[in-house]
Amino acid sequence: MPDKETCNNKDDDCDTSIDEDFPVGGPCGTDIGECSAGTYSCDKTTGGLKCDGEVKPGVEKCDNLDNDCDGKTDEGNPEAR
Repeated sequence: MPDKETCNNKDDDCDTSIDEDFPVGGPCGTDIGECSAGTYSCDKTTGGLKCDGEVKPGVEKCDNLDNDCDGKTDEGNPEAR
């Protein structure tokens, strides 16, 4: 009996397609501000997806950049300057 498809580079459900239920190679994350999107790949440990190469939001700093990737720069008087 076929298994449920998991993200592991195998055809678990015996339908001749590999990882078809998962957007492997597709974009993940965001390109807003100082963030950079990554690409989805399989996490063989969990059988789910992981986002490789993503630069995630950071703490907003007073530097004319959107460090927290919300589309605004230096909001809320970061670093109280």
